[in-house]
Order: sequence, then C-alpha cells, then structure tokens
Amino acid sequence: MKKLFYIFACLCSLVAFRANAAAPNWSVNPGSFQYNMTMVAVASINCTELTNASNRIGVFVGSQCRGTALTSQVVNGRYTVSLFIYSNSVQGETLNFKVYNALQDSVYDIPTTLGFQQNASFGTSNVPYILLNNNPPSMLSASTSSFNENLGINSTVATLSAT
Repeated sequence: MKKLFYIFACLCSLVAFRANAAAPNWSVNPGSFQYNMTMVAVASINCTELTNASNRIGVFVGSQCRGTALTSQVVNGRYTVSLFIYSNSVQGETLNFKVYNALQDSVYDIPTTLGFQQNASFGTSNVPYILLNNNPPSMLSASTSSFNENLGINSTVATLSAT
C-alpha cells in the first residue's frame, strides 16, 4: 500500500510546467507608480517548498514587472519574500506570478492570479501567502489494498485514482 501512495506523490512532480531557463533580469522602478500593495510569500514548486535564498519571485501585469525580490528571509525555517507590488491604478489590474528556482536555473509560471488593490496586504511572516505551480493530489484511492501475489505478468493489481 505504501508503494501506491508513493506513486501518487510522484505524480505530483510530473504535472509541473517548466519554462525557459536562465536567471531572470526582472526589475521595477517604484518611482514610475502611484500605488502599492505588499505581500509576504513562499514559493512551492512541484509540491516542494523552495529553500534557497537565491530564488526569486516576480509579479507582473502582462509582461511588465511590478515587483520582485529574493526569497532571502528565513522565518520559522521557511524562505520567505517580502514584496512591494506597484500600479498606477487603485485596483483591478490582474497580477501574475513567476518563480525563479536558482538550483534548477528554471522559471516557473504560477497559475494563481490576484487583483491589485491599493494598500492591500497578502500573507504575513508567520503565515505567508503560498505561491505554487501545481497542487498535490487529493482524494487518493486504490480499488484494493491487497491482491494475490501469484498473479501473472501484466495482470491488473489495482486501479488508482486521485483528484
């Protein structure tokens, strides 16, 4: 049974999207914007929270960078980032996120989006906002937990399912 759940855990890493590699040159000029909001976040890639001070999170509206910082603050063993996110609109712009994983030299798109809101704050040092590129499987099940060990080659042992 442990092997079945191990297979489900491995499935989590197979559904990740890996984008173009190379360290990003993300930058933002705060003086170009009137409004800001803040975020304290951690990044989780392929079901594993990143633990490297050289990882970077970028926030974008379209292709324009609106905030970026390294995951260099360690709070309770978690590598967090404190971001200022900028806009010239009081609210409504759609924010998209990217994570640079320095160890893998890879950039990942984060499917979560947020709407910009002047003076809003997402996450805290103790309860950071989690940016993840996928979700671990849930509702794991197997059609049986035991089977005849003398089954022939290529026999079906169990049917696995997950959400």
